[in-house]
Amino acid sequence: MPVVPKIDIVESVEDLKELMKQQKSSLAYAKVQSLYFLKMGEVETVRHLAVLMGRGERTIHRWLSFYKKRRNRAIIIGRKPTRKTEKDFGRRSRSFTKRIKRPRGFYQL
Repeated sequence: MPVVPKIDIVESVEDLKELMKQQKSSLAYAKVQSLYFLKMGEVETVRHLAVLMGRGERTIHRWLSFYKKRRNRAIIIGRKPTRKTEKDFGRRSRSFTKRIKRPRGFYQL
């Protein structure tokens, strides 16, 4: 039985187009594009949307439920990837250089 999504998309079509242009990852672009297709009425069911997007139905349901709960643009855009700071990298490299300068003994790390 086809599932018709009961979701109210608060962004306008123009806002969704702008959001699609701003996306830097293909995953974030696909999430916004799925909202765009639903807002335009190009798809009627989640199954049709999943086939059109090339994703699984469960994935589409997860995206839509996440959007439904939060209704926040930051959720659509996604979070920034975590990166190690240079300070952390410097600390690790110093400890590594200390470790490799030690004489190699039995079971010594």
